[in-house]
Amino acid sequence: MAAKNRSYPELEGWKNYNKEIFIGERGEAVYEKLVHSQFQIPKAGFVSGLVLTAETLFWNGIMGGMALFSKLRPAHPFGVGAEGTVRILDSKLPVTDFFKPGNVYKLKIRYSNSNQDDDRAYDARAMAVSFRDENDDSLLDLIAASGSKFFPFFNLRSFFHFALAQIGSFKIYLLSFPIHLAGIIDVLRKDPPSYSLIYYQPFLTYKLFTIKDGQFLVRFKIIPAGRDLEYGRLNREEQFKVWELINAPVVGDPRPKTYLRDELTDRLLKTPIEHILQIQLMPYEEDVPERVFNMGEPWNPFHFPWVDIAVITLTNPITDSQAEALRFNVSNLSGCLGFLPKSSYD
Repeated sequence: MAAKNRSYPELEGWKNYNKEIFIGERGEAVYEKLVHSQFQIPKAGFVSGLVLTAETLFWNGIMGGMALFSKLRPAHPFGVGAEGTVRILDSKLPVTDFFKPGNVYKLKIRYSNSNQDDDRAYDARAMAVSFRDENDDSLLDLIAASGSKFFPFFNLRSFFHFALAQIGSFKIYLLSFPIHLAGIIDVLRKDPPSYSLIYYQPFLTYKLFTIKDGQFLVRFKIIPAGRDLEYGRLNREEQFKVWELINAPVVGDPRPKTYLRDELTDRLLKTPIEHILQIQLMPYEEDVPERVFNMGEPWNPFHFPWVDIAVITLTNPITDSQAEALRFNVSNLSGCLGFLPKSSYD
């Protein structure tokens, strides 16, 4: 039984066995070497800039071709949508115009699976959130994946390699760095009772501009309003064969393949669904270590506690055609949020 987890209460009773698995496959010496070198990022420069541009154009072409051929989104193609409101709480945080206590915004969201058209399969789950104004224009988009601490990629290059692993060998990719294995174990879900009972973490660290308190680095998290223990995480046996579970066919499960989408729609027709938007703040300094930008490395919640900043209330399901018409873009930011200075791949 895993120890009580005070930093991440949703993980109580659960353990990520990535270290034991990695050492069993590649040895302790390799693990110790890679765990200290896995986050090295190429310095910005002319050559690395050209490489980044070329790889970005290549993947834009791949994603566009996939969408054109399949008539589906190239990522997270199977999901369900809803609408409602988001209300900013009096969290005693540094003041901004956008996150002013009492502000209420329209909201549209889309829950989805990462790859699978079958909700019963092992897969990462996602929640895309769009704060809207009265004209239904986006004010802020947050794109989040299931998980609490890690991702199976941490910058553009590792994302490119992760995407290639979809058509190659996932085991090779997962055992290339410890963070890849830790991340896939953190994000994969099997048999969650509802999309709304999953904990979601957005992919990015942002800069927050306040009215009178200076600048901060911030991260967000979206949690169930009931702060339930999370179901659907991989048990120990599943973790030790995780590369076999990715894209594995579903066998002998009598539930509909759309059970998560059906549950969400049915429940919203009866009662609202609530989430809590949480925020972590770290004072921004010009010489802040580059690693604090890295979503593969969680901030210590004892030093930078998670604070409730808003209540998300979903009131109505939307049709499949309305959900598929939604577009979410990480560059849709409120005036108080911005991106960070970047090197070539961070």
